[in-house]
Amino acid sequence: MTFVATHVVGPQGAWGWSAPDAQAQPANALDPRLEVQVLEAQGPWVRVRCSNGWETWTDAGYLSPCAWPPPAPQATVMGVGPPAAGPGLGPQYGAGASAAYGP
Repeated sequence: MTFVATHVVGPQGAWGWSAPDAQAQPANALDPRLEVQVLEAQGPWVRVRCSNGWETWTDAGYLSPCAWPPPAPQATVMGVGPPAAGPGLGPQYGAGASAAYGP
């Protein structure tokens, strides 16, 4: 099954359990800002998969939905990115311009 991130763990991280049981001790931890895929939900619990295939249960309150669809890549003109900065290069000349051709 292909991994598709649906949620991201909050900045505080999250605890993971082997089953959706609040009486049990957490079995592991999820790193802050880790992208996960929600596989199923049971009340406030969600079973998530990480990009490496590892699965655990956690409280849905620790997660936020991923921005979807992902932002489109920024277009460039003829393969030239944003203007270069540096000595002799004004923004009007763009990336790859030479100081010899400057004003």
